[in-house]
Amino acid sequence: MDGAIGFAVFLFVSVVIFQLAKHKKEIKKVSIKNRLIVVAAFVFLIGFSAIAIYYAGNWIAGFLKNGPMKFIFQIIWMLIILGLTGKVWDSVLRRVKRESRIV
Repeated sequence: MDGAIGFAVFLFVSVVIFQLAKHKKEIKKVSIKNRLIVVAAFVFLIGFSAIAIYYAGNWIAGFLKNGPMKFIFQIIWMLIILGLTGKVWDSVLRRVKRESRIV
């Protein structure tokens, strides 16, 4: 399990670095304040997603006794949390782009 987590972290960091290098011109147009807002929102949403999926999902799924129902609920719960955080992330980026006149 540790190797899989390490590999997932490696892929995550690699993709973030690639995206930062790819969008270097747009990032330079954004003010320091807006960069900090994006970084804070990113860290918050990653943390919120992890906590909501792991702790809240397991707590709610604990009330279900049927194994397949528990699995289906956890998949639906992950999709709900990812959808909500995706909407928040999109609104933060839209606001920063509008303020920076990138779009």
